[in-house]
Amino acid sequence: KKLNKDSRPKSKLTDKEIEELDRLISGTRIAQEINDLHSKRRLRMKKLRKHMEAEFRSRSEQMTGLIRTVRVKEYNLNKRIESVGAQMHVKVVSLFEQEQKAGGGWLWPFIFLFVLILGGAAFGWSKYKAHMKTHLL
Repeated sequence: KKLNKDSRPKSKLTDKEIEELDRLISGTRIAQEINDLHSKRRLRMKKLRKHMEAEFRSRSEQMTGLIRTVRVKEYNLNKRIESVGAQMHVKVVSLFEQEQKAGGGWLWPFIFLFVLILGGAAFGWSKYKAHMKTHLL
């Protein structure tokens, strides 16, 4: 015999044969047991469906709450970033203004270095000229 997907043998009864079997076993103890089992199964399926629906609602509410929490935290974080950015902007502008007012704080050391280099070059040039005069004579 071939078995279908759920391992039950395939039924080869016609609709008339099934109706005849239903008529023959109706009112018997077996029919009553089958009906009881069917009713219990239907009741169990209803309970399972209600349980699954309640579980789904609960999970959905949890996810909605989590999403809401994440959005609130994201909003607060964005506000904090904007606040820190504004504070940094104020500090940078104030430092820039102080630097503009102080003006040339590094100018004098560079002027001194430039003069020193020019003096060294002049001294070296004069020594070079003196050395060339002594060697050429």
